[in-house]
Parts: sequence; structure tokens; C-alpha cells
Amino acid sequence: DGNASSGCETNTASRTPPCGACGAACTLPNATPRCEAGRCAIASCNTGFADCDNDPSNGCEVDTRTTAAHCGGCGMRCAPAAGTGACVASVCTVAACNAGFADCDGTAGNGCEVNIGTSTQHCGGCGSVCAPASATGACVMGACTVASCNAGRGNCDGNASNGCETDTTSSNTHCGACGTACTTAQRCTGGTCSALTSCRAILEAFPSSTSGTYTIDPDGAGPEAPFPVYCDMVSSGGGWTLILMAPNSGSDFGYDSAAWTDTSAR
Repeated sequence: DGNASSGCETNTASRTPPCGACGAACTLPNATPRCEAGRCAIASCNTGFADCDNDPSNGCEVDTRTTAAHCGGCGMRCAPAAGTGACVASVCTVAACNAGFADCDGTAGNGCEVNIGTSTQHCGGCGSVCAPASATGACVMGACTVASCNAGRGNCDGNASNGCETDTTSSNTHCGACGTACTTAQRCTGGTCSALTSCRAILEAFPSSTSGTYTIDPDGAGPEAPFPVYCDMVSSGGGWTLILMAPNSGSDFGYDSAAWTDTSAR
């Protein structure tokens, strides 16, 4: 105070202010200061701030409410996996995910936890389930594809959106496998093309059938092999199986001789 009568009245080693010398103010950013051994030190940081570099000269230099490297406290780094973090009100959040990843559970602690390029539960985006009909799905580069079809099914149109749309056990155009078509007057049963039992059955199944030689299998799954016959699809409503017994099976009776090679009585 410049008054000799009171002597050196101020302890500049511990008083704030002055600290260290007369007139030396002790003020620090974002902090409450104190004087220690003649030096200005931090007594406490303001709410939301911290002294993360342990240097009192710059006070409480870090805003822990917004700083990703010190989110909520010194050294608490906000760096979610496969993404970019953001510190919001001292809480680590996911600001953005890396390409091909997504934060589908909304938990910043595990970051962008889903690879949407390969996940069948989140294929191409959160919640986009890859489950094609009658098939096992696979997510390839974010697109749902058919990995395999269920037994008896086929993805014959190559479109994953409708799955394995074809029943290959009964489709005449895709019998047993995509692209395997049954011939005229055959029916796909259990994935196998088989002849029908008679000319009448052929006409009922294929109303536009014309008269000619067809293969029939009267006993179906029985032991007798299918054989060719001539079918009259016109007379009296059509569907007639023409049968001829002759002593010489090699004779030509005006029809395709191959239709008369079976000489057993029927």
C-alpha cells in the first residue's frame, strides 16, 4: 500500500490478488484462481471446463461439453468405431458413419456396428432385412441376393425380390431345375417330366393338342415303360387312343410305323 508505517503488509506468496508481486493480478480463463508460492494456480474449473494439459497459465482450456478428444472429462476421447464422433453436452454421439457402415442400434459405445454391405438383417440400410421367399438370402455389396433356394424351388427369373418363385416340382417349363422344360404332352410331377396315362388325359391337360403320335404311360409309376401311340384328337370329341393288333408289326398301316412297334395285346 506504499505506507511505510504498515511495512510490507501483503503476503504475495498466497494472496490473490496480488500474486507474486504488488499489483500482479491472478486471473485464469474458465477457472477460479489461487496463489500458490507466489504463482497463479487453478483452484477450480468452471462447470463444463477442464485443465487437460496441466498448464495453469492457460487456465481450464478445454470445453468438455463439446470437445471430442475430451468429451465429459480429460482423456475421454469420442471416437466411435467405423464412424466420426461428436461431443454433445459432454456425451459422445455418432456424427457420421464410414461408407458401408451404420449405427443401427443407436448406441455410440459400439459406434457404427453394422456392415450394411454384408448384413442380411440390415442389407443396404438399417432394418432392411434380406429374406427372399423360399430361399436363403445373402447381402452382397448392400444388395439382397439369393444364396440358395429351398428344396423344390428355383429362382428362374433371376430376380431376388421375389425369391425362388418357381415350384420346380410341378412347373412344365422348369421341371426339376430352371430351364428344364417338359416336351409336348408331358407333365412335371415331383420334379420329373412324365408321360400322361392316355390320349384322353393328354387332351384334357392340353386342349389344343392335334391328332398325331404321342407317348403315353397307362400304368403311371408302374413297371411298364411308356410307349408311343397314335392319338385321334378330333373324332367324337377326341382323346381316342388308336390300338391295332397285327401279326406283322413291321407293316405300314398309314400311320407313323413307330406308333405300332409294341406288339403285346392291350
